[in-house]
Parts: sequence; C-alpha cells; structure tokens
Amino acid sequence: MLKIFIKARLWKNNMENRNELKFIFKNQNINNFYSWLYKFSNSNKKYPDRTVNSVYLDDVNFKSARDNLIGVSQREKIRFRWYDEIELSKNFFLEIKKKNNKLSSKEVFSIPVDKFNLNEIKVKDLINISNNSLDIKQKIKLKRLFPTLLCSYDREYFENIEGLRITIDKNISFSEVSNNIKLKNYFNYKSQKIIVEFKFSEKISDHVYKILNNTFYRPTRNSKYLLGLQKLNRLSYI
Repeated sequence: MLKIFIKARLWKNNMENRNELKFIFKNQNINNFYSWLYKFSNSNKKYPDRTVNSVYLDDVNFKSARDNLIGVSQREKIRFRWYDEIELSKNFFLEIKKKNNKLSSKEVFSIPVDKFNLNEIKVKDLINISNNSLDIKQKIKLKRLFPTLLCSYDREYFENIEGLRITIDKNISFSEVSNNIKLKNYFNYKSQKIIVEFKFSEKISDHVYKILNNTFYRPTRNSKYLLGLQKLNRLSYI
C-alpha cells in the first residue's frame, strides 16, 4: 500500500466579480476569429500557453449541473485544478466558482505540496488534503461532494490595455473519474469545439460591447462541465 506524506499549506484568494461572455468555434473558422482579435480588440499574448486540468465535484443529485441547466441565477461550481503535466505541478488549486446573475467570482484555495508522488496521486488524495482546511471542509465533506468529471484543454491567454482578458480553449477532452482514479492516467473523450471567453470588469463593459459591434460573433451559454457530462452520456440522468 502506497503511503503518501503530505504537508499542505492552504491559502485563499478571492477574485473580484467579473462578466464572462463565451463563444463557440470550430477548427475551420477559428482563424477568422484570430484576425478579428488582433484587428479590433487590440489584444496581445499575456501569458504562455498551457494545459488546464480540472476535476469537477458534485453531489449525488448533480445539483451544480442541474442549476446550470435551468439557469439558476445564484449557483456555484467546485473543482480541483492544476496546470500542464501533473508531474510538473507545484500546486493544486481548489476553486469555488460562483455565479450571481451575470457576474462571476471565484474563491481559490492553493494547495502547495512538499512531498507527493505525483505519478500515484488519486482524486481522494486531493479531497483529503482539502478537508484539512475548515474553510473548505464544509464545501466538500459536509455537502457530500464526489468527483464527477475530469476535463483537460489547451489555453491561450490574451489581454488588451483596457483590461479585457480573452482565453481560447482548444483540444478539449473529458474523462470518467472516481475517488480512486490516478490522475496521471485516464482515457479521454474528445470535443471538436473551441471555446473563446471574454472576461472583464463591469467598468469596461461599454468598451467590450463597442468592439463586439465590429463582428457578427454572438455570445452563447456554454459550460465545459455540462459538455463533458453530455459526452459521458450522463445528462440523461440529470
């Protein structure tokens, strides 16, 4: 039996409320969006590209998914997240994303790991670490949350001088997940969609909608969590 010795220090970061607009593209028309991006949004690469990995948590009734499907104005989504290859990870993050009408915010708990065999790590190890914090124990253990989906995608980051952030997510894949699954090895279900997201504060909303007047692109509701559940044929049970 593998013994994992963990010394975790958790810190919390509250992100400000922001607007989020999402757009869906296919491979054959994403180049047109890049042309528009550089011409009209005045955006440039902000950070290097990286792979984003998330494990979503929900309860036995799939409340988070249900609330999203019917458009509940105040809802939350809880996930673990890490970046790039797991063996290169120095931190895991627990994110509690909240939606309040059109505004979104996140509580982010960082989980630095001093000694951890990343090739053997399982979802239950992340949950056990997080339950050491009283702040988030109520969010996971007391709500009886369990892992429902693993999602991975490649992300590009852009930003303009006004503070509009634009992310482009490609090569989106999903996997079955359980408490005992090793995060190093998993089987993927692929999606052909490319998801673009505009993220901005309320104070620059006029600027964002002004530049969107220069395009026929229109935002749409989209959730990678729901998309993944659909790929796994789970939406029919919700």
